[in-house]
Amino acid sequence: MICDESVIGRYQSGLQFSPLEDPQSWLFLNKGSANAVFRHVTDDSSFSGKVIRLRLANSKIRTKEIYDYIVDNFSALEDYLPRMDMVTLHQGFVNDLQHSSGVMLNLDDPNGILMDNLFQHPVSTIKLNKHIIFHFNERNDESLFELKPKWLYDPPAEIKYCRNCSLLKYKNEKIITCNLKLLSRDTLDEWCNDIIENLPNQLPGCLTGSEVGMQLKSAMKENFDVIQKIYHLQNRKGFNAHERLLNLKSEDDVDDFLRYSMTLKDMTIVVGLYSKKLTILDLDKKSCSKWKSWQNQEASLSQYYTLPDCQRGLKSCCTRAN
Repeated sequence: MICDESVIGRYQSGLQFSPLEDPQSWLFLNKGSANAVFRHVTDDSSFSGKVIRLRLANSKIRTKEIYDYIVDNFSALEDYLPRMDMVTLHQGFVNDLQHSSGVMLNLDDPNGILMDNLFQHPVSTIKLNKHIIFHFNERNDESLFELKPKWLYDPPAEIKYCRNCSLLKYKNEKIITCNLKLLSRDTLDEWCNDIIENLPNQLPGCLTGSEVGMQLKSAMKENFDVIQKIYHLQNRKGFNAHERLLNLKSEDDVDDFLRYSMTLKDMTIVVGLYSKKLTILDLDKKSCSKWKSWQNQEASLSQYYTLPDCQRGLKSCCTRAN
């Protein structure tokens, strides 16, 4: 691996994969709507314990633009971001990964992002819904809690049910809790209890629900100030995301702050239940071309925000107390 450029904080760019690096040493791990992640599977390499994140074929923004966006815009969260190295890839390497995985990659993007593999040893994953996931370690020395907080905001007075709960209901997904409870120390325990009540009785290894519950509460209380920081970064005085999305007329209407806020609304946090260490992932720059899908979704949800309780079943939504 060769470094051509200087280190900026915890970020490094200009790294190149050795031509001798074997694509067969990398196995497909997971993919989202715009990225695929491959993990390194051999021990005799400087890439041991690493993953590489590559853009999918349909992605509109390349790796370098995403990397530069994170470096330039999220210094306030730098202490919670993983080490990220932008690497230059040989096209044959990417072709081989596409062939072995069956995942269509962006073959025109010459870069990838190399990161530590946070999920090296999970033996069991428990997914309560698409936004709340536990990863239990086979050695029981560190389990991970994965969360997409989504919209952390103060809903306008006319909104009876927050964006997060309404979207889950709209998609017919299980509502575990309302993430707005994360914004107050008075409701943080309640948020944790909502989650623990939905865990199965039998957990991996010797763990009990009460043990996991205590660990979750301790870890989230330790990181309460980080959640507050994310909340403040997502919002600014006079910013009404509901109105902004509904009033978009073209991608030219997507200003820098709306794009920034939408990026933060789609981030992932991973918390070590033992270490209490919080890591932030998925701060990908959003394409302005998404404006229409954002608007359409907001229009679809508008009818959900004020429906009577008997039609909703959103007993845990924090806005009900507002």
